[in-house]
Parts: sequence; C-alpha cells; structure tokens
Amino acid sequence: MKFSNKSFGVSKTQEVEGFEKEKVFVRDDSDNKVLKDIQVKDIKNIITPDCVGVWDFDTPVWKACSNMEVKTIRVKHKTEAVVADMKNITAFKGRGKAISDSSWLGMQNVDRELEGKEPWTVDDFEIEEVQTLKYDSYEKTIDQAKVQIYET
Repeated sequence: MKFSNKSFGVSKTQEVEGFEKEKVFVRDDSDNKVLKDIQVKDIKNIITPDCVGVWDFDTPVWKACSNMEVKTIRVKHKTEAVVADMKNITAFKGRGKAISDSSWLGMQNVDRELEGKEPWTVDDFEIEEVQTLKYDSYEKTIDQAKVQIYET
C-alpha cells in the first residue's frame, strides 16, 4: 500500500475549529512619530563608498564563553571540615523547605543519626556558586570557544 496520496492529521491549509489562522506580520510604513528629525526613509542616500560597518558582537562571544564553563555549588560546613561540590541546591538538600532523605544532606543526616550525632541543617553550611572550565586544559577550552564564535 502506498501512502503518497494519504494525508495524516491536519494539513496546513485546513482550519481547525477553536484555532485562529496564523497572523502574518505586516511592517508599519507610517512615519515615526517620536523621532521625526532622525527618521531615514531611504538608506541608499546615506550609504557611501567610504562608509564603515560596525557590529556589536559581544553576545556571541559571551554565549561561547558561557558554554565553556560548568556551574556548580560548593557547600562548606561552618564548624566541621566538610566540603562538597554538587550540581545544584536540589542535589544538596532536595526540593521544597524540608530536607529530602535522598539528597546529599539527607544522606549525611542518616549517617549522623546512626552514629548518634545531631543532624545538620541547611543553616550549618555556607553555600557558594562555583564556575569551572568544561574541559581539562585552558588551551582546549579556548579552542572550543573560538570554534563556537567562528560558527556564529
């Protein structure tokens, strides 16, 4: 059986009850009411052979650099020598206000209770955001960032 003439679902031209057709964007060609003095009607009169184009290119560079880092958190106990790096607050204490039993802090508290010690609270820790390079070497990180910038 061939499916070349068969149609599945709703075609692009069919209207579906309860949904509006896609509105087409139409550019407004009316005069600029706010900036009348600097409004340009025809750019051909402004562009000359000695014009220099300038582009603001900081966004692609920032995006490439942002892609080269890994954001984590580091938790340090205020009185004891306990330091741990983890993905986020949810991994540290769980979701919501209560400490989740399956979180890192919940598992530590289970071990502490088995040893007869008081459980820790979130307030017992200092939490700081940490950013590390995604790749092992600085050179590889820079090369990967350059690749992303050049692809933009």
